[in-house]
Parts: sequence; structure tokens; C-alpha cells
Amino acid sequence: YKPAYGSIFGEWFVNYSHWGYSDMDVVLGQAARFIERSELHDFQIVTYSFGDSEAVYLRGQWTVHQNAKRVNTIWLQCKHLAEGLQHE
Repeated sequence: YKPAYGSIFGEWFVNYSHWGYSDMDVVLGQAARFIERSELHDFQIVTYSFGDSEAVYLRGQWTVHQNAKRVNTIWLQCKHLAEGLQHE
């Protein structure tokens, strides 16, 4: 349910241009060393693959979302996520 964080925690993200998530075993330091500012500007969602770059899906290891209503609510278009969260 990580893609829904923008809706769930939106009130805490108000002052930020982006928000993201990663696996619990990922240690973050200076993100600017491995993510280009242009990536954040050019794409609404940035996600990285580890050996499966041909697959199109969000990776839990490291994904960054632009903090915009359209992006924060895109998970509602996914039947699995939308119905799953509404029933919990």
C-alpha cells in the first residue's frame, strides 16, 4: 500500500515537493549523489530497478513521488489497491 502514502500522510507532506518510500533495509544518506535533480523535474514518479528494468511497476526498494494531487491519488486507479484499502 506504499503508493497510497501521498493520500494517507498528505497533511505531513504539505511543505515538500516530493515524498518517497524504500525497503526497511535501505540506508539513505545524501540522495543527491544518486538521484539527478532533472529526474525529479522530468518525471512524476521515479523508481529504480535492480535487474528487472524491462518490467513496468513501482519498486519498493526506492521510489519517489512528486507531491501533487494527481500523483498522490493515482493509486485509486489500481483496482487491487483501491478496493483493498477501502475494505481494511
